Amino acid sequence: MRIFLAGADHDIYSRLLHELKYPHRLCSYYYLSTDSARQTVLDHAAAGGEWIMDSGLFTLMFGADKGKLTTFEHYRDYALRYVEAMHDWGWKHAIVECDVQKVLGVEETFRLREEILDKSGFEVIYVWHIPEGEDGLRKLAATRKRIALSVPELRAVLGNGSYRGGSLVKKALIKLLRICRESGPAQVHLLGCTESELLRLPADTADSTSWEAISRWGNGYVLKDGSLQGVSGYSPKYKAWAKWVQEHPRWRDGFASNTEYLRTRKEDNETQIDYVTKAGVGAATMWLLMEIINGERS
Repeated sequence: MRIFLAGADHDIYSRLLHELKYPHRLCSYYYLSTDSARQTVLDHAAAGGEWIMDSGLFTLMFGADKGKLTTFEHYRDYALRYVEAMHDWGWKHAIVECDVQKVLGVEETFRLREEILDKSGFEVIYVWHIPEGEDGLRKLAATRKRIALSVPELRAVLGNGSYRGGSLVKKALIKLLRICRESGPAQVHLLGCTESELLRLPADTADSTSWEAISRWGNGYVLKDGSLQGVSGYSPKYKAWAKWVQEHPRWRDGFASNTEYLRTRKEDNETQIDYVTKAGVGAATMWLLMEIINGERS
């Protein structure tokens, strides 16, 4: 299992993960298409590690820009710009397709695949969604090199969007992954997956934004018995864990370098430095979890 840290779009976060040498990162075309951080991210992607570029269409379909794209032609133009940008930017890593099944339906999504993504020249991660059915998953796994399953979609359907449906989501994923393995050699990616139990299932890769949780909501993670445990960022347990991570020889220099850089930016104060540093603790925690899952650490 390789865990990609999603949200590596901001130049500060990209630099943080670069300094910590985190090996797997995910960014979004939607943000980088207009953001001044683009060159920083592209430089870091060219410097090494494994990256995934997401199309960013979820934001346009359900987020802040919901309703801006309404027709097949709108999404086709977006997909063309997306692929063209990847070529212009010299992108050498995988990209996620434009999975717009929930807006345009399955047939129109397949048109985008056939007309644009299949011909893009990139390693494309194709996303299965529930409306395609089990037969659709079998076909996708048999004909594509890399595919993805959406954990948030399963939560929404089986657990009303909450983690209360965890056992049902796990059961569903076990079945879906079995179908994938029986159908073909495709590598399977789990979109939006943080739970330690799910990360131990026989998928190849996953992505998560939970490494930023402590900075966003004040609640973070520590490792206990080889799994993530949610704790308050003000708790002694978290503070002890964060101290251990920041002082560990593996990451100590990376944290120091990043802090020194942030202090050169006029807009960054000690509060901002603390915010970013906590995200770095989250990244290191996910890295340790990944190694435990892979049997590289007890």
